[in-house]
Amino acid sequence: MKKTCLIFVSFLISGMGLAQDISGAKDHPLIERFPDSKIINYFQRDYNEVEAAIKPGASEAPPAERMVLKGKHTSIVYEAPDSRTSVEIMRNFEQAISAIGGEILFQCAGGKCDGTDAWYNARFFATLYGNNARTGKATDHYFPFESFHQDQRYLLAKFPTEEMDYYLEIAINPQYDAYPNKILFEIIESKPMETGLVKVNATVLKDQLDKEGKIALYGILFDIGKSTIKPESEAELKAVSEYLTANPKVNLYIVGHTDDTGGFETNMQLSKDRAEAVVSFLVEKYSISKSRLLPWGAGPTSPKTTNMTDKGKAENRRVELVRRL
Repeated sequence: MKKTCLIFVSFLISGMGLAQDISGAKDHPLIERFPDSKIINYFQRDYNEVEAAIKPGASEAPPAERMVLKGKHTSIVYEAPDSRTSVEIMRNFEQAISAIGGEILFQCAGGKCDGTDAWYNARFFATLYGNNARTGKATDHYFPFESFHQDQRYLLAKFPTEEMDYYLEIAINPQYDAYPNKILFEIIESKPMETGLVKVNATVLKDQLDKEGKIALYGILFDIGKSTIKPESEAELKAVSEYLTANPKVNLYIVGHTDDTGGFETNMQLSKDRAEAVVSFLVEKYSISKSRLLPWGAGPTSPKTTNMTDKGKAENRRVELVRRL
């Protein structure tokens, strides 16, 4: 499998201040620190479950909706130069996330994290970080939001790779009185849900298509964001060809489906390209008549379940065979 390496571009020309880090701490390979920052708290577990905000709270309330992230957990708190504003720091991270193809799932600032324009937003951050569930340490040694400050900032991003889905939380507590700038990274390495575990054959295809008129296939796999069929898809495609050969009067719609991650037009085109790739494979590899196969791209418009969870997204990414007259 191709190894995917994610390293953020450097933000500014400046020293990195590594000598000042606490003992045993190090940057995560996913992301560089902001220049001249030092690590003041470091924590790692092989497995943890972390709740991340994906919607603001109501007035002075905790986040209204959260996403449970599961996997290897790395938590890093940096002290950043007081000369840098939280706006500047977060903007640099936003640009770096965009540069390597990350997706920002949610972000907010100050009172807007509470769903208001209030000057303070303590409930939002205190609920996420004001407990020991993530670290097992006293909160005053971890990431206290000492100031109820309008320049506090929050971001949740996702980076899908071939080996892993990375989730990154960034929270920034700006310099206030005697308290320094602080930047928190929470990084969860989550293996995508395995799909295609139920093997299909020509008999299964016939039974399902005769009964339901359609069947969802999860063993036809593609490179991320592309219509290139992966080699491990051939077993399922062979089963499709055997079904079509054994049932010469059957015609099919080959329908590509995506989850709702990314732009609508991009997903519509991607689903169509993937459906066409399946048709081409069946025609070229197994000599199935092209007139029997009509490719169509449904994009994210016909999900099987919610797109709010990784499990749901995995179920929504599929190729469907649909009987046609």
